[in-house]
Amino acid sequence: MIISREEYEKIKWNKSMFGKDDCPFCTTDLSNVTLRKGKYRAIIINIWSYTGTSEHIMAIPKAHKILMTDLDTNEIMELPLVFQAVKHIMNEKEYFSFTRETVHNSGRSVEHLHIHYCPGQLQGEYLRHMLMKQWFPIVQHLN
Repeated sequence: MIISREEYEKIKWNKSMFGKDDCPFCTTDLSNVTLRKGKYRAIIINIWSYTGTSEHIMAIPKAHKILMTDLDTNEIMELPLVFQAVKHIMNEKEYFSFTRETVHNSGRSVEHLHIHYCPGQLQGEYLRHMLMKQWFPIVQHLN
């Protein structure tokens, strides 16, 4: 069963993080939001999007991996194919990416390596909003 971002947020408030046992990437059938499938990872529409857009996609290892250093040689060798597929999916639109490696109950995400690809440019207010959604304290005010 796929849960919404709102349901995710409600559950998240009662947990320190999603680990291997309740990882939404491992325990959810994502076939209806999968755009491309490789041997070692899938590219999906981010149904828990920070941006609320179906253009926010993610590349997720099929095996539960936490850090980039947990990837084996074959998984690393597949990365250029992922990058090419994302470029094709984004269809010449401007986008930016960032990698999430969340460990040791940091309380900020899912403890499963994933790469976000978001449409547009990474700008101050956008980044601020995204970080605040992940419970990062922001003390500096942007002008």
